Amino acid sequence: MKRFRYLLIILLMAAAVLFLSKFFERPHTVTYEEFAERIVFTSKSGYQMTIYEDQMRRLQFVEKMDFGTKISGTSTRAEKSGTWKNDEFGEYFCCADGTVDCAIVVKTTTHTYVANCESEEETLKLFDIVSYMLAYDCEG
Repeated sequence: MKRFRYLLIILLMAAAVLFLSKFFERPHTVTYEEFAERIVFTSKSGYQMTIYEDQMRRLQFVEKMDFGTKISGTSTRAEKSGTWKNDEFGEYFCCADGTVDCAIVVKTTTHTYVANCESEEETLKLFDIVSYMLAYDCEG
C-alpha cells in the first residue's frame, strides 16, 4: 500500500511539472524550412507559405512592421497569418509572430510575402538566408 501511495505521489508530481512547464515555454509561432529551390514557412495554426527562389525579385527588412488588416487567416496577439493588406505593400501573404515588431518582405514576380520569427535576432538570420537565396538566384 505504501508503494502505491509513493508511486501515485511521484506520478502526480511529474504530471504537475509537465503541466506547469507548458506555461513557461514559449512555443515558436512561426517556423521555416529551407529547401534547394524554396523556403516554406509554417505558422502554429497550420498556415503554410512557400516562396520559390527563382521567383524572388526584392528583399527588404522592416524594423517596425505595420501589418495592416487581415483579409483572411489568423489575427491574434501571437500570430498573424494568411492574406493581409496594408498601405505600403497592398495585399500580401503573411506568416508572422505578432509579438515581434520586425519582419522581412519578399517581393516575387507575382506576390508579396511578409514573415518573421520568434525574435529580431532570428528574423535577421532569416533575412540573411533569404538574401543568400536571392543573390544565388541572380548569379545563376
